[in-house]
Amino acid sequence: MTSLLFNFEELPLLIDLGTEGGLVNGSAEIGYIVSNGDWYIRKIYLDGYKPVKNGCVFERKSVEVEQGPLYNIIVGRLYGEWHDRVQEAVNQQIAGDCSIAHVFDHRHDSLKHARAL
Repeated sequence: MTSLLFNFEELPLLIDLGTEGGLVNGSAEIGYIVSNGDWYIRKIYLDGYKPVKNGCVFERKSVEVEQGPLYNIIVGRLYGEWHDRVQEAVNQQIAGDCSIAHVFDHRHDSLKHARAL
């Protein structure tokens, strides 16, 4: 199974009459099927920061979200309001995968042709 890392910025945890709240940044590991473009969520990460050097400098670190209420909210947004964004990323990845496969196949065919000569 193939996968990609889908980064999101300002994904709302709450939406109330069009007002978005609890905006979070992070990423989702998305598994996808090349033949039909279907995708599913494997893992969710939120951007986290850890203080280093007297709290004046911060180191960025992704923190995995365990399954539970927060995980379910983010998954709901990605499958819901953000579905088209994730699908577009999957479609682009598949196009890239196919392009790389085509280049490899072409090189492989050229090598076979050269050996035959």
